[in-house]
Amino acid sequence: MTEPPTPPSNPVISFAKTLDTKTIEVLALSVFRTMFADGLRLPLKVEGMVDMDVVIRDSNVILNLNEVHVNVPELLIWRITFAYQGKPVIEYGRGIKNDTKIHIPQLCFLLVAMWREKRRQLKAKARGDATRERELLTMSVATKPPGSPEETAI
Repeated sequence: MTEPPTPPSNPVISFAKTLDTKTIEVLALSVFRTMFADGLRLPLKVEGMVDMDVVIRDSNVILNLNEVHVNVPELLIWRITFAYQGKPVIEYGRGIKNDTKIHIPQLCFLLVAMWREKRRQLKAKARGDATRERELLTMSVATKPPGSPEETAI
């Protein structure tokens, strides 16, 4: 005779829903609201480095800088350049007067380009959502069984 099959020792549990950033955000918000119903205020003060308050209420996080301390080391050998499309935006280090130079026109151009790209992404997402809804609507109309209650008129 054959023995009955034994169940596996470590059953594999599969979840139907995967964790994405939106799910993690919702879970973190519900845990935070449960633990801190009135919100949370964290004063951060390290002498000579930072003086700020972190205020968290509901789904808002506010970083309030009370004082600004910048202790950036002076670079004698290195020169660091942050560039956008081959043109410098911020330069730091050797040979720069006062150790830092910000190219305001290029910085503005970079910010406008970032804003424009974000708008493009939002428009593309809206078009994709509209297309997906149209496809779902046509699929639901195409898969209706004949004689469904919507088709009969009295």
